Amino acid sequence: MIHPAFIAASLATALLLGTAARAETREVRTSDLDLATAAGQGKLDRRIDSAARALCRIDRSGSRIVEIDAECHAKAVVSARESLAARSTANKSGG
Repeated sequence: MIHPAFIAASLATALLLGTAARAETREVRTSDLDLATAAGQGKLDRRIDSAARALCRIDRSGSRIVEIDAECHAKAVVSARESLAARSTANKSGG
């Protein structure tokens, strides 16, 4: 079971903003989830998706329509899953 209060959900996907690239992260809280259950896993999936959507939102000037960069979103979700797996392995190893 994973006990860190947050997965620094390495939703650290490089976002291209103009000509400059920058990395951003979002924290995904896990301390209140029982990740050994389907319900806990489902909540985690929704939190990761929500964090990725917030990270990969495209703001268009003058538009109220929310767009999500699909490639950014996919990379962010994969990154979060990899971070989660690494933390799980470290916790099992006593690290």
